[in-house]
Amino acid sequence: MRAESIYAIASRSADHARMFTVTDTHLALLRRAVVDWNDDTDTGAPTISPQRPYGTGHVLVDVAEVADPDAWRELAQAPTAAIDAYVRAHEAWLTMLHAETAVALQIALSTGRFAAGRYVKRDLYDNTSWTSVDGDE
Repeated sequence: MRAESIYAIASRSADHARMFTVTDTHLALLRRAVVDWNDDTDTGAPTISPQRPYGTGHVLVDVAEVADPDAWRELAQAPTAAIDAYVRAHEAWLTMLHAETAVALQIALSTGRFAAGRYVKRDLYDNTSWTSVDGDE
């Protein structure tokens, strides 16, 4: 499966989520987000950099570093071929985590909380309708 189709599938799946568990990994990725000002329109808007969302242009490598720190410690000094092999072997998982950060961010903005936990979207078409199901809101 090509990377483009994996991104499309992961993004579509995450975008249609009705229940979602925000993990510490999602939050760690969002903490690394590179926020820019996008002035492609008259009003502009803040945006997470699509070219380097977590600091470098190697998105899945950045995700791997956050999501699997034990493996990354070993890979950090490894040849590029070993890093590439790791990313290829875990591409679907890393891509899904990357796509899920959009849902985690929607939840954080909707609830005003930057916290791991289980959430439910009351209205499938309203990204501001997320609430915690862990009872701690």
